[in-house]
Amino acid sequence: VAMFENSYRLTIEESVSCQSDEFVQIEGQSALESAISQGVDVLMVEDMNKEHVLESCFNAVLAGKMVIGQMYHPYIFEMLDHLIKISGASLIASTLLMVIAQRRIRLLCDSCKEVDTPPDELNLRDVPIYRAKGCERCNSTGYQGISYLYEVLVINEKMRNSLRQNEGLKKIEEEAYQNGFISLKETLREKLISGVISLKEVV
Repeated sequence: VAMFENSYRLTIEESVSCQSDEFVQIEGQSALESAISQGVDVLMVEDMNKEHVLESCFNAVLAGKMVIGQMYHPYIFEMLDHLIKISGASLIASTLLMVIAQRRIRLLCDSCKEVDTPPDELNLRDVPIYRAKGCERCNSTGYQGISYLYEVLVINEKMRNSLRQNEGLKKIEEEAYQNGFISLKETLREKLISGVISLKEVV
């Protein structure tokens, strides 16, 4: 296992960790390419947003390696669109197994949250939503703790075929929802309506 990250946070036995700013050339190879040539089976890359890093990661997958990487996009289909524009749908179809998007949310304090007015674009007429206020119980912050929400997309064979045939991202979305995909936007809306979070966590 080789880990490429901005800061050292995790130690795994029989692993090699390298800061991601060390993608510079090391004897004609980047640190990532060097790890691949040395027989590393799993690569964990904290920041795959740079195109040359992304290209190296795809090359590693095509060479039979597993790559677990992070990119900075709020929603799965935005990230897929970005990947397709950079690397092409055919390459994505051949390499991608799963995508997970994560959102950190602040939980409203039940003791002091107060009713807010939803904007018209949310179509929540006559549905109360809440906002933070602050009280002694929550140290005047209006919030009590944090939580995380996720959306998960597993790439199945129908999606791969749609990618190979360049049928567009809309086709992938349709297939995902048919297979039970729940988007972060849907989950955030549900949490807003139930009074768990404020509008600030949604927009």
